[in-house]
Amino acid sequence: MQISEYSESYEIAVSPFGKPSIYALVDPDSKEIKYIGKSVQPTVRYYNHISDSFRKKSAVYIWINKLLELNKYPRLFILEECAEEKLEELEKHWIRKLNNEGVNLLNFGGRRHYVYTPEKLSEIAQRFGGEYLSAHDTANGIWKCYEHGDFKKLFSGVTKGQWCNTCTRIESRKTGRNKEQINQCRCALIQDIVQTMLT
Repeated sequence: MQISEYSESYEIAVSPFGKPSIYALVDPDSKEIKYIGKSVQPTVRYYNHISDSFRKKSAVYIWINKLLELNKYPRLFILEECAEEKLEELEKHWIRKLNNEGVNLLNFGGRRHYVYTPEKLSEIAQRFGGEYLSAHDTANGIWKCYEHGDFKKLFSGVTKGQWCNTCTRIESRKTGRNKEQINQCRCALIQDIVQTMLT
């Protein structure tokens, strides 16, 4: 997907100034969008990407480093300006949009990832016989099993079928299935929800 296909985007000079924006790093030769990011000062973030490429080894930095070896630099385009509090929401929107259009972004190593929204987590919990209560931290949620009460569990674990440990032990004794088999069965119940959480 070339940046020219997004008529509202514009390239900016790399300077210490800027507004809160969603930006794209673009290949200087193919004009393909390679990375989507957010920043209150996109040009400062651009300089950080360049300097980080000498020490970090994720996909986007490997790409930047290869460009630098050829005496080339990624191009910086602004996709959308916004209020600072909207940055995270709009970054997810743009990543999801480009992923859906088949763009192989270097965000997350070029892999798709899950966006954990309270609405989707609540849908999953309901199918497992419980509720999503709140976030404990960035990785864990607090959940309620209607049979055995509240517990903490990783968001990523629940999307893979993990649930109340007591429920799992009881089901294992009743059916003879191990934990992995039980989790696989739960996964089948939520695949339609999980697919909508991928960006």
